[in-house]
Amino acid sequence: CKKLPMDTFFQWNKVYVLDTIQGALIKRVKKSKLENHILCISENKEYEPFDLNLSEVNSLALVVGAIGLE
Repeated sequence: CKKLPMDTFFQWNKVYVLDTIQGALIKRVKKSKLENHILCISENKEYEPFDLNLSEVNSLALVVGAIGLE
């Protein structure tokens, strides 16, 4: 992960780690229809996408790689 400043622009459709008031979230981020929000999408299709107010995000990091187990 690459830690980013809070005033950074989002690269839509990229995966981010979002440190929120409810804990850390790993979500794909897209543009929200609501002002000052982002649309968070889970890779697990059983979870519905949701809008998250940017004021609820304490810090963020762009996911630049992943490690998988077989």
